[in-house]
Amino acid sequence: MPKSFISEERLVELMRATAEAENAAWPPVTVEQAVAWFGPPKRGKVRATAMELKREKVTTLVRTINAFRQQSRQPIDAVGLAKHTVAKSKLQKIQVAVRDLQEGLPWLLTEFQREESQASGVAQLGGLMAALQKAVRHIGEPPARGRHRETWHIWADALLPLIEETLKAHGWKQLSKRTPDGPIVRAMCRALKAIDGRSNSPQAIVSYLRRRRQAEGRLKRN
Repeated sequence: MPKSFISEERLVELMRATAEAENAAWPPVTVEQAVAWFGPPKRGKVRATAMELKREKVTTLVRTINAFRQQSRQPIDAVGLAKHTVAKSKLQKIQVAVRDLQEGLPWLLTEFQREESQASGVAQLGGLMAALQKAVRHIGEPPARGRHRETWHIWADALLPLIEETLKAHGWKQLSKRTPDGPIVRAMCRALKAIDGRSNSPQAIVSYLRRRRQAEGRLKRN
């Protein structure tokens, strides 16, 4: 049987229809919806100027959320993405190989230096190490070892100060990032879900915010 074939034009139409269906099923968040996330004012009646400030902060937050939402729904160039993925994978393998050589060659050079018969090898290894150092400037460093940075982490980094400012404008003084049921984590859960419709657990958000604080602490110490 002949293989089925979808033209590029038809694929674009299908992707556009899918995006429209997703938009209809998950419309952009409104300021009124976001205001409800933060509940009634923390302390009694709020002056009109304070309410304006609160709405201004929420409006900025909503704009950021909907910008991320729109970005996450951009049509995907499947062919281009596949080529990019393959090229990225090959480059990362080269980067890792160069890093491993840079980490291992100093030991080998020391071993060669102990043997008088390896004088030419010492010179060649030294030249190789120098060449690798220059090559890194062009091919770049390999991905850092450790946890993979997910897209929602980037969103959370941008949303966190906006959520904190909105809560402060709403009367909150003490804001904890350590409790799953705290106002920051609750608002972050709703904001992230408004972007892509996925539910991130409060525990996952608390864990990420803790790693973020630890990373910031290490940077300050250095």
